[in-house]
Amino acid sequence: MKFNNIAEQVISYVISCTTNELSGLTRYKIAGKFGINKNYLSEKFNKEVQMTVLQFLELEKMKRAEKMLKSRHDLSVEKISHILGIENLTQFRNKFKRFYGLKPGQYRKVFEPRQSGSFSLVENSTTLKLENTKNRLRDCN
Repeated sequence: MKFNNIAEQVISYVISCTTNELSGLTRYKIAGKFGINKNYLSEKFNKEVQMTVLQFLELEKMKRAEKMLKSRHDLSVEKISHILGIENLTQFRNKFKRFYGLKPGQYRKVFEPRQSGSFSLVENSTTLKLENTKNRLRDCN
């Protein structure tokens, strides 16, 4: 597949990375992968996508964190943070809350499976926050 711009190539590359690869990814490594200067990468990416490479990497990590929180109940929030390469748990919680409006533990509770196999939705402000967050994320895509 041929790409028209650097941002498309970078986005495709980042999305195709395994979670392990993503955990250690930096703009320096991405620039090296494409054989371009890190400042040139940053400038072009920001111009084409209206966000920095770092912001995009954080977005992709938070998307993966969300998936793991929903599907991997065997993993603690701390373990998910480490898997994604965010060693500071407080930093991870704050980033997740900035993206989704809830701390990871609160978000996970919304999707806790019941014994019947269905999922429990908390009937309070958590549900409202989740819906507002989903709408904000949908607007970003």
